[in-house]
Amino acid sequence: MNRRLEVVAAARGGWFTRPDAIAAGYSDSQVRQRVQSGQWLRLSFNSYVDPRGWPADESPWDRAIRLHLLNVRMASERLGDVVVSHQSAAALHG
Repeated sequence: MNRRLEVVAAARGGWFTRPDAIAAGYSDSQVRQRVQSGQWLRLSFNSYVDPRGWPADESPWDRAIRLHLLNVRMASERLGDVVVSHQSAAALHG
């Protein structure tokens, strides 16, 4: 991931959008290629994360929590003023 996109993703807590990637210089085909190769994971429609910096020995449970937190943060930012409850709130608050 190029530095421009890294900055955007870091500001959002690790995720970025397709328009962010395009603005950082990636083409639509490069976005598709990175998702297909596993370099980037799709969180939801037009939302992605680069998992290559994650621990290689991360347990499946910890990976699931990480992905869930990224999805909650992404949805919260995209939807605006939302309330997070139950397992999502517990995960966010540790």
